[in-house]
Amino acid sequence: MTTILAGQSAEARAKGEALFRQADKLLCESWNERMWADGGPIDPSPTVDQAINAAYAWLEIECSRCKTRRDVDLTALRHPPTTFVHDLASRLSLQQM
Repeated sequence: MTTILAGQSAEARAKGEALFRQADKLLCESWNERMWADGGPIDPSPTVDQAINAAYAWLEIECSRCKTRRDVDLTALRHPPTTFVHDLASRLSLQQM
């Protein structure tokens, strides 16, 4: 009986994780659509951990001054995973990218 319950637990956890990935992906896609369609509003955005969970581990940043674009690897940054992407983007400078 314990192996049956353990198996059901593992199955339920896998389904839950898949649902979280799907929800995070939809959130990221919605935010990307808003940003590409009309440039905003930038807030609210997904968190870094939601973006990574949704397989969006790269962020394209454009400098507001010189308009230079850079790609940033979210997994390589030292920021709390609960940091919102829009907060992170505003803190990055071209030297950090």
